[in-house]
Amino acid sequence: MAVTIAMFVAFARGKMSIEIVSLLTIAVIAVGLYFFPLPGTQQTDGLNSPSPVSGIMRSSRSAP
Repeated sequence: MAVTIAMFVAFARGKMSIEIVSLLTIAVIAVGLYFFPLPGTQQTDGLNSPSPVSGIMRSSRSAP
């Protein structure tokens, strides 16, 4: 709720450009979810996702 109010105030003031406020909003949400992950998730979920190509290569090597 505090992030929502802070970003609304930043947009309404008009001192910073909309692009900077938007980037700051995304950064605050990302850092917040990293330090306070949603229930059922870990901090590093989504950071080290396996490459789809490596999965294909692994499956083709295991075939006779």
